[in-house]
Amino acid sequence: MEQEKTAQDIEKREEERHEERQKVEKKQLNYQRLQFFMTCLSTLFMAAPLLVVLGAVGYILPRFNAMYASAMVSLGNLEELTNSLNEADIAGTIKHADELTMQAATDLSGAMEKLNSVDIESLNRSIRNLNDSVEPFASFFRTFGR
Repeated sequence: MEQEKTAQDIEKREEERHEERQKVEKKQLNYQRLQFFMTCLSTLFMAAPLLVVLGAVGYILPRFNAMYASAMVSLGNLEELTNSLNEADIAGTIKHADELTMQAATDLSGAMEKLNSVDIESLNRSIRNLNDSVEPFASFFRTFGR
């Protein structure tokens, strides 16, 4: 009888240990699930700002490149205009003002040729290009200035 009682006690203890192990395993499983959820959540919170930054760069970079290209075209036109003005030799024309008054008929036509060599259309085109390239910057800063 004592042997049966001892066997029953052992069996009962083993069942209790088994139940305890199952409870511990269930807690560990719940903890692992919670840990997985928190990992997914932290990944999401780290990926969201990265996506926002990438979207902003994707939006702003093409606009910036277009403005840069437009500014380069305007600078090229301004360089062309500067070269035209250097070729016009306006300073030389001012030095010879006395001679121009004496020989108004002949030298006036020469001065007109020099002034005509200034490409007014290039000047107007440069001003338009400069305006076109500055206008997006102005609207860009107006939207962030408010």
